[in-house]
Amino acid sequence: MNKVIVFGRGRYFQKKYKGQAYEIAAFLDNAVKEKEYSPKYGCSVYPPSAWRQLPEYPILCMSARFCEMWQQLVKLGVPESRIILGMGMEPYYYDYERILFSRGGQIQVAKEELTYVAPGQAARKFSSEKEFREIVRMLIKETHPELGAFDCFQANPLSRTFGSERGTAVDRVYIERFLEENAGDIRGSVMEIESDDYIRRFGGSRVSETWILHVKGWGGKNVIKGNFETGEGLRENMVDCLICTQTLQYIYDLPSAARHIYEILRPGGTALITVPGIKGLSQFHDENWGEQWSFTERSIARLLAEVFGEEQVEVRSWGNVRVAMAFLYGLCKEELREEDFTCDDRQFPFLITARAVKRKESQGAED
Repeated sequence: MNKVIVFGRGRYFQKKYKGQAYEIAAFLDNAVKEKEYSPKYGCSVYPPSAWRQLPEYPILCMSARFCEMWQQLVKLGVPESRIILGMGMEPYYYDYERILFSRGGQIQVAKEELTYVAPGQAARKFSSEKEFREIVRMLIKETHPELGAFDCFQANPLSRTFGSERGTAVDRVYIERFLEENAGDIRGSVMEIESDDYIRRFGGSRVSETWILHVKGWGGKNVIKGNFETGEGLRENMVDCLICTQTLQYIYDLPSAARHIYEILRPGGTALITVPGIKGLSQFHDENWGEQWSFTERSIARLLAEVFGEEQVEVRSWGNVRVAMAFLYGLCKEELREEDFTCDDRQFPFLITARAVKRKESQGAED
């Protein structure tokens, strides 16, 4: 393909334009009423009705709503032999485009209907977006037979305690990996929420003093009745490290909680924080404390950066759609494969971790 007239300048075109081996002679755009000039591409833009004024180059439809474009061009009298659809061009805009076109599939254009053809498959005719979507659904089912298993899933999960009665809750895999990666921060005087399990597991001989924080004071020795939201039971420069896992979702006034977390740390101290992204409610904790939030990388990073400083905060997203589905349905770690935990997809933030370091006093003075 050499010179083409491109119909459509939106996001679909913008993604597919990069790296394409064709020269744009002109644009057609429904948003244009009269001829305009596009300095970005060095060519003119016309309303579709002006197509007869242009050279007889192919007209490349660049929109996910290509059926409407094709129908519009046909009604305007454009010969079907000049109409080309951008669906099969890389880079693909939608995931389903890869399924339809990466193995030789294509859409043939006619005046009355379109036809999807692919090697080894029966031709499928369509003339509307609705019919095309039906074809996409059929092809995806054919190429992803595992989708048939979805029919076996019930509306109720296997477990409402996230599989903990059968093994380890899935989110604990990422929490423990995060703490293991940052075990060097767990030193000196360390505070943990609700228990000291992680202090003992990851702190070892580096820990000289242990504190357990509980909003109702439940627990044994070294338990402090404290509240991050109100500051009750807390004082400045209490600890060198705070382990705060899956806690902030129960606190409504998050800015206040972030300030109190900052204040209890000694200069140079570290807060190791985990929060849920994609989640279900914990019945016990919701009934006792009330779940308020779920998070994204942006929200927890902004919350902590406002008190610690942006450069003092490291945030990471963990998990993927498979792990999130397993967690919601009540599977436990032991019922998944190790490779299920190796892919982190930021579009599906299952769990978010944050490492926030309080500046040393000398650093603050220099700044």
